[in-house]
Amino acid sequence: MYEQVGTNKHSNSTHIKNILMNDFNQTTINFELIDECICSLKLGKASGPDDIMAEHLLYAHPSLVYHLCILFRSIATHSFVPKEFGHGIIFPLVKDKMGNLCKTDNYRGITLTPMISKLLECVMLNQCADSLNTDKLQFGFKNSLGCSHALFTLKMAVDYFNSRGSTVYAAALDISKAFDTVHHSLLFQTLINAGIPKWVVLILVNWYN
Repeated sequence: MYEQVGTNKHSNSTHIKNILMNDFNQTTINFELIDECICSLKLGKASGPDDIMAEHLLYAHPSLVYHLCILFRSIATHSFVPKEFGHGIIFPLVKDKMGNLCKTDNYRGITLTPMISKLLECVMLNQCADSLNTDKLQFGFKNSLGCSHALFTLKMAVDYFNSRGSTVYAAALDISKAFDTVHHSLLFQTLINAGIPKWVVLILVNWYN
């Protein structure tokens, strides 16, 4: 199924591009937004291939915000992201230190990306915040939420039903490979339907291609 869809990838993406063109308003990216995003970057993190850390942006001359604003507005206007933004340094981290260190499945890779690229992502996420509504029971990929909150919710649910004499059944689904088979054209259309700014979707379309 996905191979058949893949053959129409170019035509589907072209159709989406035609829908999204000329949607960007320069005022959506301003100095205040970029400054806010810089202040939200996590400090003390390793740098990516550009050797720039969050501290460099935070303590730089204020004129840097002006230049970053011009850069990000140009990216949004032309829907073009520099290829260097996609570069990264991958470090393998051990999942289970007591497990077999010779197995590749016991490692997960983390990618250190360019700091300016991270800042652009922060700006784009800020512009999409009002449209990114998810279920209250989703704990992954959300600010201030994580595994501990999911485990607490599960425990409270189990305790609630057990205390009332009910049996609780749980099922776990491993979809770790789901992102390898994403139907990207449908994903882009879903983002549009969800109200994501069209210029953001167009950047993602061009980046994907």
